[in-house]
Amino acid sequence: MILPTKGISPQRALVTLGSQALEVLRQPRSVNSTFEATKQVRIARGLREPISFDWFSLSLAMLYSIGAIELNGDGLVVRIPHATH
Repeated sequence: MILPTKGISPQRALVTLGSQALEVLRQPRSVNSTFEATKQVRIARGLREPISFDWFSLSLAMLYSIGAIELNGDGLVVRIPHATH
């Protein structure tokens, strides 16, 4: 489910959806705003396969579990910048 499988296309894999969510998190956003912006990114790329909010929330859970995002004090989703070498 995280990676593409026989039953999950690369466009629906959580790793793909999570990377698209990270793209729109240039600034803190609400979960719903992140979902809507991610859907717009997908449409702009010609990915018409619908993504449910439940599936999207799993991608956010994955990003949270690997330390890529967190919630700030206002309850907004924030992308965690990683140090570069």
